[in-house]
Amino acid sequence: MALRLRKRKTQRINAGTVEFLADSDENFYFLEMNTRLQVEHTVTEMRYGIDLVKEQIKIALGNSLEDYKLEPRGHSIEFRINAEDPNNNFLPTPGTITEYREPTGNGVRVDGWARTGTQITHFYDNLISKLIVWGVSREEARSKGIRCLEEYIIGGIPTTINVLADILKTKEFINSQIHVKFLEENFEIRDIEDEEISSDRPSKVKISLDDNNNPTLAPQRPKKIGMDLTGNIRNPGLIFAEMQGTIMETMTKQGKKVKKGESLFVLEAMKMENVITSPIDGVIKTYNVQKGQAVKKGDLLVEIETRF
Repeated sequence: MALRLRKRKTQRINAGTVEFLADSDENFYFLEMNTRLQVEHTVTEMRYGIDLVKEQIKIALGNSLEDYKLEPRGHSIEFRINAEDPNNNFLPTPGTITEYREPTGNGVRVDGWARTGTQITHFYDNLISKLIVWGVSREEARSKGIRCLEEYIIGGIPTTINVLADILKTKEFINSQIHVKFLEENFEIRDIEDEEISSDRPSKVKISLDDNNNPTLAPQRPKKIGMDLTGNIRNPGLIFAEMQGTIMETMTKQGKKVKKGESLFVLEAMKMENVITSPIDGVIKTYNVQKGQAVKKGDLLVEIETRF
């Protein structure tokens, strides 16, 4: 949504980003205004056919807001392509991109920086690119979005591409019934079987909105904060780093007794803090973590023995 705020109310003259929530009756509720452009500004650019960064500069140089007589046209949808694993609670996934191909076509825009060989690290946001599509109607934009997501190839690391395409295909999205907890409340995600994977591209996910219990589907994503970093089925007391990151806080020490679910440390990766909990009851035998320590994928962080 684009709007103009009166100068006497805001004491500001320039473009900005205004965020709202909307209810089923199309009532809009103000959340916040940022005095800058955000990643969603591309939707406005596609609908109005302007360069908002250029127009910001022109306004700063003295152009008047009254000079702008713009009318929106068509529909636009933006997709954030993130280096996250939908099969693992959307965990950030640093790594090297082994294959990269962007979709093209009329009404298709990709704002990105990655290429084949690009390394995604834990030091920055995991946004790889933004895919933006435009259509005369919402249905045309939706169909174009599906086509572009299915043509978008990023190999070597899991991404959000496939789960975004599956969301567009749901009857809820088609009927504009999406809400802020739609993904959390409705989507169950499972891994594709090994024999279904024919290349080194990220495995797809299949999504079901069926409320009936289905033994082939994994449980819903947990509501609590935390990750399961246990990487050894035979010895569940071994906790390895699944990604590069930094230890932000320690909550136990070597020799201490812990219960299953007890917090052990906080690992920050790609601007997300994850509370790591104990997978079993036991005693801390090895505690290779210190506050501020950088860890690499595969590092043994904690070993817990089941002595009691």
